[in-house]
Amino acid sequence: LLWRKNRRRLEAEAIRDALLSVSGALDGRMGGPAFNSLNTPRRTLYLMTTRTGAKTSNYGALFDRADNNSIVGKRTQSVVAPQALFMMNDPFVMAQAVALSERVKVEVLATRPQERIHRLYQIVLGRFATQRELEIGLGIIESDKGRGWERLCLVLLCTNEFIYLG
Repeated sequence: LLWRKNRRRLEAEAIRDALLSVSGALDGRMGGPAFNSLNTPRRTLYLMTTRTGAKTSNYGALFDRADNNSIVGKRTQSVVAPQALFMMNDPFVMAQAVALSERVKVEVLATRPQERIHRLYQIVLGRFATQRELEIGLGIIESDKGRGWERLCLVLLCTNEFIYLG
């Protein structure tokens, strides 16, 4: 019955933690003070939320984090354009794509880009790239010699396969 299973999007905290994890930047230490900058590499569990309207990140509200001003038995799940725009354009996500591209370059010293693309797919999606995905990846890398790897990493971080559980 797995073929009938509904896909489920990761929660806001899991999306951010996954971004930090694949880029190799996640600080998994437990405890410590809360933080309010999305760029802090700590787990999202410690992202500050306030009831007083103090300046905190709006990341949680964008990805349906529970409203801290009311009792919430179950989170809503929305799919809206600003979520995709955040994933494509936010400086935090871009920084994770850059860190991910550096991670792949360090882990795979081979000169063949196909090996690096396969490793990238293993890190982000947990599988090898298909032949068509290899062709697309090579096209992205060759179209922009300076930032091609970063662009390919960003493409993978923006896929539904990364954000949804199947």
